[in-house]
Amino acid sequence: MDFMEMHYFHSDDRTTHTAMHWCDETIQAPRACSLPDGWVLDHQYKTFSGSLGDDFHVWEVDWDANSVVAKVDGETYFTRTIDPATMEEFLNDFFLILNVAMGGTLGSGGGPPDGSETFPQTMLVDYVRVFQRSPVQAGRSGARTPTTAH
Repeated sequence: MDFMEMHYFHSDDRTTHTAMHWCDETIQAPRACSLPDGWVLDHQYKTFSGSLGDDFHVWEVDWDANSVVAKVDGETYFTRTIDPATMEEFLNDFFLILNVAMGGTLGSGGGPPDGSETFPQTMLVDYVRVFQRSPVQAGRSGARTPTTAH
């Protein structure tokens, strides 16, 4: 899952993307989970009037066993229901990775860096916070409590 992605391949610095990639094993042609058959992508994005690099913003993802909802500055721009029969990957633990990628499919249209990229690149992060719902207690809905990111 790419929950906050900015790139210049069909995009610009005013646009943020969220993408979920998974293998749907029910699709068998020519074989299960082969590209392009069986590999599924749900991609949604939001474009703003100004550059997202001009200020700090808050990206968040509400992710549970039923759905994934992504927001930037409180505004929802991605929603996806999780089908446990075909999307079991999203019911497992994940790692958080903060990455500034150069070249590749999104950075250089599928090729290696071509010299037009600006080096060095910088990612400024004020904080990363992860919450995990606590078990439902009698008479209370599941409250969110901080947990350690791996």
